[in-house]
Amino acid sequence: MPTADLGSPGAAWPGPDGVARRTSPLTVAAAVLPILGGLVLFAMTTSLQVVVGPESSATSSTRSSPGFLLLPAGFLVLTGAVQVLRWFTTTYSVFPTELVVDEGVLSREHRVLPIARIQQADTHQNLLGKVLGLTELKVDVAGSSGSTQVKLRLLDAGTAVAVRDYVLRRRAELHAAETGGPAGGRGPGPSAGPNAGADPSIDDRIAATTIGTTVSAGETAVLAIGPARLALGAVTHSTIALGIPVVAAGALWFAAFSIAQSSDRVAGFVLAALTIGVVATLGLVAVMVLTTILNHYGFAVSLAGEDIHLRYGLLETRNLTVPRRRVQQITLVDNPLRRVAGLVELHLHTAAAPGAGETTTKFTIPVLAAADVDDLLHTLMGDDRWRVPTLTPRSSVARHRAVARRVAAVLAITIVPAIVLRPVGLILVALALLGIPWADAAHRSAGRGTTGTVVALAHGVLHHRVDLVPVDRIQSARTTRSIFQRRVGLSTLHLDIAGSAHAPYLWDLDADPAATLRRDLPRRSAPRPA
Repeated sequence: MPTADLGSPGAAWPGPDGVARRTSPLTVAAAVLPILGGLVLFAMTTSLQVVVGPESSATSSTRSSPGFLLLPAGFLVLTGAVQVLRWFTTTYSVFPTELVVDEGVLSREHRVLPIARIQQADTHQNLLGKVLGLTELKVDVAGSSGSTQVKLRLLDAGTAVAVRDYVLRRRAELHAAETGGPAGGRGPGPSAGPNAGADPSIDDRIAATTIGTTVSAGETAVLAIGPARLALGAVTHSTIALGIPVVAAGALWFAAFSIAQSSDRVAGFVLAALTIGVVATLGLVAVMVLTTILNHYGFAVSLAGEDIHLRYGLLETRNLTVPRRRVQQITLVDNPLRRVAGLVELHLHTAAAPGAGETTTKFTIPVLAAADVDDLLHTLMGDDRWRVPTLTPRSSVARHRAVARRVAAVLAITIVPAIVLRPVGLILVALALLGIPWADAAHRSAGRGTTGTVVALAHGVLHHRVDLVPVDRIQSARTTRSIFQRRVGLSTLHLDIAGSAHAPYLWDLDADPAATLRRDLPRRSAPRPA
């Protein structure tokens, strides 16, 4: 097979001609530069220690000799040689029906990926990649292990996008040929406008929130989230909702043990505990806002035929693409802070290969108005079955167990400070009563719902989630019962889904309804014999 080098970064990809090509030569520089930077920092630190350290020490004498840097320099040369060999021995070829990758130095591997079976084709560009103009292309096909994932590190940005777009468009054409349906891949479609076919109210909201994010030709913009909205999502994130009680518990323990050591400075220790709590909370909020904006800046969702496309990231830019038919499960996440603000977080779980990494198997929309969820899901998924059905609450027995668990949890946090500060501190035991309203809120927010096409399981308060699973995606269902659940006739229901790292579940269902769901849901999912 002839091999062609793309000798200069930015060379245009000529198309699916089947010629074996190497990735960009700058791949070697991208691998070696971080190591070189570390060695330079090491040399500077060592030199500084020699200058400020005692001249008479044997260690300083050894470090000041030129031979001291021979070992790290040799390591750099060896790393560079290995990277050159890896680059030289890695080639990729694009055919009209398959993608072929050859790689390996001592052990050669030849992989053929049928384009019709490709599930996802994504690009990832980190900060160094932005400087060098390089992008990683990642392709997943259906399979039973992470070996079904191919990473081409690194292509110049234009080539990576061109190959990705071709693979996705060609996959749609081949799939249409198999099924007899229309080809819905990337490329100009028959729509009359950029958002033709989308819900008008969503179009209005897109216009109000667009921040200048562009989409590729043939894509339909669906959603864009600006920095202010991202900051609001960070401030109301579940990490904050969970962190505030943790910080409060830590401040309580600090104050209790400090007062026990010096009872004449009660006011000072209480003020110190409050200060620590406030500073820790503000620090957590600041970190969440900064990381959220950096990780999700320029967040945009678009549609290209039957593909859902996400683009986000400032220092590291990710482009994730998945066919909507590969979405196996959708999860809505909120918490008390977000419920007050009317916000949710949306996760789309796909059937990517296990071991491919979480970023390829779960698409996250970090913040979204709760009122827009149904319309957005209808636009993204193309049908109405992805709606939260009416939830059936659990029985009163489940509420009693919820009260017992949460009262015990609060008591476990307060009992030690109460004992340390006895007898006055014993009043802290009364805080365990906070477990009752906490349990009531958990009981009201939990439940199950089923329609002819979808199952919903909901639970949690500080981290409340609703899992939506189409019935035809359920592989199996099972129930588990602890010794405490058996005593009161309750079970936990689990739904097993292909490609899911964690099965959706619901605690403390009555045993009979749980057994019915365990038996009936897989039967409804199984294909009927011809």
